[in-house]
Amino acid sequence: AHLGAVVAFGNNTWRALSGGVGAEELKDFPGYGKGLAPTTQFDVLIHILSLRHDVNFSVAQAAMEAFGDCIEVKEEI
Repeated sequence: AHLGAVVAFGNNTWRALSGGVGAEELKDFPGYGKGLAPTTQFDVLIHILSLRHDVNFSVAQAAMEAFGDCIEVKEEI
């Protein structure tokens, strides 16, 4: 399926999860281009990439089950 997936945490969320100990290099995403890479500042980003939509959907469902009520979907692309 050639699956790729990334879970990324926002700066404030990372600091909260790490007990206030964050990487000094970690900054809020500034956004690039005119809408090419917008700045959203959500707490968690789950990026799933596969050529098979069924695999994408299954991984998304598994991620939602893993996080449970801890996260709320704000945007799906």
